[in-house]
Amino acid sequence: MSYSVSQVSALSVVLPASALAICVTYSVAYHSDHSLATHCQTANYLPSISAAVGETRPEKQIWSLFLTVSCALRLILAMAYYQEIRGRLRRDQDCCLTGGHFAVNCLELAALFGLSVVSSSDNFPIHRNCFAIFLISSSVYMLLHLRVCCRLRSRQKLTDRQLISTRSFYIKLISFGVYCLSTALAVYFYMRHQALCERLMYTYFAASEYIVVYMNILFHSTSYFDLSHLSVGLVLDRWSNCVTASFNEADYAFEHSRPWRPLITQIA
Repeated sequence: MSYSVSQVSALSVVLPASALAICVTYSVAYHSDHSLATHCQTANYLPSISAAVGETRPEKQIWSLFLTVSCALRLILAMAYYQEIRGRLRRDQDCCLTGGHFAVNCLELAALFGLSVVSSSDNFPIHRNCFAIFLISSSVYMLLHLRVCCRLRSRQKLTDRQLISTRSFYIKLISFGVYCLSTALAVYFYMRHQALCERLMYTYFAASEYIVVYMNILFHSTSYFDLSHLSVGLVLDRWSNCVTASFNEADYAFEHSRPWRPLITQIA
């Protein structure tokens, strides 16, 4: 059984986007006394992400489950990107860029996973550190990804299939710009709330947080267009290890000797 990588991408986007919307809505509807409270008791109409997803049930379980599945799917997308980019950027000077792009992507996913399964109420130091690593690694990854896009587009031959379309490239640029702006605004609103306890300042902070998350999701959603020509399949090898493999016999025989390496194949 095989699936288009676009399907994997779509699911990896829908899960976190819907999880945040569900958790925020539920926390406002049923746990507003807790999720909307601020340390200085000023008016607030939106919960922060940590208050919406990490403090009460069932929001905490919904967020952890959806984000865990999403991280697993995004790991498949990271490997697909690495496979495609490595195949197009073969020069020695591009090896560091390609490897760094993949490594930072994996670091971002690891931090996101830790941030999702360990809430601030469970272990604040771990949650705080994962949040800091995620914020830094996600920004670095976006920059590296845009750099990779520029390299790919500059070396694109007319006879080659375009990996990064113009539409995808501009979505990445816009979402990265809004992501950076929203991050700066979230920091500003939070510091101002902490210092002055102004009315609605925490609401502005929470809204900025939501935009940061959705811009990150939008940036990664472009894999739907970039990797639409690929498919991924699961087979069971003779040692009963579940692996991703091609349905081409020659490719399968090659990959069968390396059962833990996933193989993502091009749609005919």
